[in-house]
Amino acid sequence: TRYITPALAIKFRPELKAYFGRSGNQKIEPSTKTKGNDSISNVENRIRSQGFESAAIYDKDGNFVFFKDGEASQVSFTPDELLSIKGGTLTHNHPSGRSFSWQDFQLAMVHDGAEIRAAYKGGVYVMRIPKKISYLGDSVNRGFGLNDQRALNIIRQAYNDADRATRSMIEDGIVDGSITTDQANATHHHEIWMSLSREMGFEYERILIP
Repeated sequence: TRYITPALAIKFRPELKAYFGRSGNQKIEPSTKTKGNDSISNVENRIRSQGFESAAIYDKDGNFVFFKDGEASQVSFTPDELLSIKGGTLTHNHPSGRSFSWQDFQLAMVHDGAEIRAAYKGGVYVMRIPKKISYLGDSVNRGFGLNDQRALNIIRQAYNDADRATRSMIEDGIVDGSITTDQANATHHHEIWMSLSREMGFEYERILIP
């Protein structure tokens, strides 16, 4: 998933400035067009098989905050919407069926998301992040904000290291015939987060549905 902020959107498409307004805040309220019960499981069941991404946010007590549709592989959030992630849960869907992207993890860490979820046709990926995680002896507090370059560098290094190790492992499997290219593409991000969850001390799982 890629998350597009108003500032980034305006940078590449200046004509959107009027849409977002002077402050960069979107003028249009996020969609709340969910049908029936807005529980996490119900929302995930509705969006898991659709061909574009949608997202829903819940506060720290599990109360529904808002729902909005995105595009094929991204959802955009306004600054105010990003504030509502603090201490809560963000769920969305991945039409590709793959696990979390780097951008998913970065969003949760920067904006203090306690849990992120990605539903797909076969189940849901779940990541629960404690207030503090560490990598190679360096600790990072969840919710460190956009201006803490040190924290961002630490989690980016962790991701890059796991990505390289996973690519090497998968490439070896393709060469010896134990895994196909399609299987490698499908499982790549899952293996990254399996490795990083052990290394950094957060919870990660893939829950399959019957």
